[in-house]
Amino acid sequence: MSEINNPKVSILIPLYNQEHYFKACMQSVERQTYKNLEIIIVNDGSSDRGPQMAKDWAARDNRVRVIDKQNEGLAYARRDGLLAATGEFVSFLDSDDMLTPHAIETMVTAIVEKDVDLVLGYYDKKLGFYKRRKADKAYTFPVNQVVRQPELFDKYYVGFYRNDVFPASACAKLYRKCILDKAYQDTDLYSP
Repeated sequence: MSEINNPKVSILIPLYNQEHYFKACMQSVERQTYKNLEIIIVNDGSSDRGPQMAKDWAARDNRVRVIDKQNEGLAYARRDGLLAATGEFVSFLDSDDMLTPHAIETMVTAIVEKDVDLVLGYYDKKLGFYKRRKADKAYTFPVNQVVRQPELFDKYYVGFYRNDVFPASACAKLYRKCILDKAYQDTDLYSP
């Protein structure tokens, strides 16, 4: 990828009492093949060793920043991370999740080449020793295709209401940050 197409990606990681999973999460971020990253960990009032682990990680990697705050829940932790983000693109990662090594690079390549505002990835869900690909669920959102307005709204928007047409999780996606900023400003969610 050329330098002109090497935009900064902010990975936003809310952290609340996930010390047992957090190291694996951070190792997966560290192993990304895409390197122009800003990693923002939002300590949402965690009472375990997670916040100290995050600070230790920030001391080792200058791409990592830690925001400490009182517990307000996942939505506000994501909002506060978004407010601090400086990347052109944003990806959300829960502190008990892991990325495959090429996840961010693959999504950046797609969002830049297709000139779109959102790229949807997929994820595997592991429950104990059982592994099930979420994509096996019959999502009808097209794979490897660009969907533009008005089709996006008319056909897929309803998926946000959990009809499984459009995966509603914030994770496993790459967003153009200016679109999220506008959505937050339009709904006054940036206001504390």
